[in-house]
Amino acid sequence: MPKTLIITGMHRSGTSLTASFLEAAGIKLGEVLLQADCFNVKGYFEDVEFLEFQRSVLQNSCRTDEPGWQDWGWTESEFLDYNKFQNYLDEAKALINNRYLKAEIWGWKDPRTSLMLNFWDELLPDAHYIFVYRLPWEVADSIFRVSISANNGFTKLFAQHPYYALKIWSFYNRHIVEFYKKHSKRCVLVSINALTQKPEQLIELLRDKFGITQEISNEVQHQFQKIYESKIFKNIDLAHPSVRILQHTAPQYFELLKELEQMADVPSKISLELTDSDSPLDREKSLLLFHRQTLEDRWKLKQSQSQLQQTQAELEQSQFQQQHTQAELEQSQFQQQHTQAELEQSQSQLQQTQAELEQSQFQQQHIQAELEQSQSQQQHTQAELEQSQFQQQHIQAELEQSQSQQQHTQAELEQSQFQLQHTQAKLERSQQRVAAMESSKFWQFRKVWLRMKRMLGLETDE
Repeated sequence: MPKTLIITGMHRSGTSLTASFLEAAGIKLGEVLLQADCFNVKGYFEDVEFLEFQRSVLQNSCRTDEPGWQDWGWTESEFLDYNKFQNYLDEAKALINNRYLKAEIWGWKDPRTSLMLNFWDELLPDAHYIFVYRLPWEVADSIFRVSISANNGFTKLFAQHPYYALKIWSFYNRHIVEFYKKHSKRCVLVSINALTQKPEQLIELLRDKFGITQEISNEVQHQFQKIYESKIFKNIDLAHPSVRILQHTAPQYFELLKELEQMADVPSKISLELTDSDSPLDREKSLLLFHRQTLEDRWKLKQSQSQLQQTQAELEQSQFQQQHTQAELEQSQFQQQHTQAELEQSQSQLQQTQAELEQSQFQQQHIQAELEQSQSQQQHTQAELEQSQFQQQHIQAELEQSQSQQQHTQAELEQSQFQLQHTQAKLERSQQRVAAMESSKFWQFRKVWLRMKRMLGLETDE
């Protein structure tokens, strides 16, 4: 029976990276996947149909009249109408039925599944889950960097409400913790920060906990090394001023992180107790460091803008060269059109010759068909002739057998006639003998004597 494997976790937490590790090990989750873009250059590894389905369910189950990001199933009240999920059962079953028997291991990856775990678990009670979590400040940083790069509603939302990122991280991971506590035997919980250091431990964990065996060859390990790039997947040290400030201003996120760490099959093993005893002076120092970090970030932003302007100038120069190339291309196209006209004339002649050739081939095919029909009739007649010859041979054999029997009967008849003639001759001789005897005086005297005995009532020899 196929095994179902579902990967999920908060957005920007490394679920795509985890899915890419599994694909390198030979486990593919889906055929039509969401394509890579500038925000996820290695690819999302998300089954498009499952993605669109869950996006629609969550958007329709959120409150649309309050701030939030409904695409991820979150608004400020964190209200989600789970009863509405039941309206999508038939569509969910169809998605499952279309994929269930196509591979030994099937499933999907989508962060939104974190909010629909109980819904899917009712439909797939034997499913296995891979939960991926990431340090909350790194998730927030990743979302900020994406929002700066994008130019849409996502950008405006997180620019106006930067704390949304941490609230959504908490919302998603609370769902994961609750589900993991109930179904830990069918779940693995891993820190992406630890997984990037040793990806093969995920494959080992799937083998030990789920019985899913995949070979970890040297080639697979080489693929793991190529997949992970530290410059793409940014890590922020615990000592960073923003992290220390966050710990003092929003400790609830650290408490949830501690719970994840304690439950995890592969924890990050980060020490969250380092700054618990900070003095007010240390906090002021953290604020100053954060301010300095902010200034450094602004300087880096200006430097990036300068580089962007330089890139823009290079782009304009490249466009000028492109225009020059375009003019040369147009001239080349004109020559190509002239050559095309000659080619078309040549093709026209070729088509005419082709038509004559096709007509000749058609006639040849017609003659060939008649020849085949004639050969078929000849074969049929030959078959009938052979059958007639066979019947004639059979009749000839029966005739010869009959003649042999007739000759045998004739011989017996002739022998019988010979014996009859011989018997007839003996009979005639006997009759002559009897006639001679009856005509003799003795025989006549005997007859008279017998009559007298009968008259006298004496016994006779007759």
